[in-house]
Amino acid sequence: MIKRLGFRSATLLLTQLCFILAAPHAAAQNSKVMGEVKFQGATKVERDSGVWIDGDYVGYIKELKGDKKVLLLPGRHEIAVRQAGYADFAREIVVEPGQSQTIRVLLRLIPGAHPPDRRARRGSSLSAGKSRKAQDQDCSAGLPDF
Repeated sequence: MIKRLGFRSATLLLTQLCFILAAPHAAAQNSKVMGEVKFQGATKVERDSGVWIDGDYVGYIKELKGDKKVLLLPGRHEIAVRQAGYADFAREIVVEPGQSQTIRVLLRLIPGAHPPDRRARRGSSLSAGKSRKAQDQDCSAGLPDF
């Protein structure tokens, strides 16, 4: 009987713990105090870009939906979207309680910059006629030996 009572107590305790940990998350999902911010990227470049809110990184645009949706307290917030080779997309927004807003992100290529080549393979950046070892020796010239 003691073993059975111990199992029931442990099960009840575990159930309560799960409820306590899940309740704030569930409440935030349907919050009337928080405001939701959605991001819409026109191209793959935008969808693969990083998002910063008030200086803190929150994820890639393509990740920020579903259970990772962005909920913010009401008020002013600084939004920045960044991608290598592109000018930062920056906006100041005002979040209203219980409201949802969509930010359409459009990144502009920096003049003279080349967008990251996602198809590049390892070793494809070798200079013509030089092996990797020769390039490494060029890069390490003048460095002290340890």
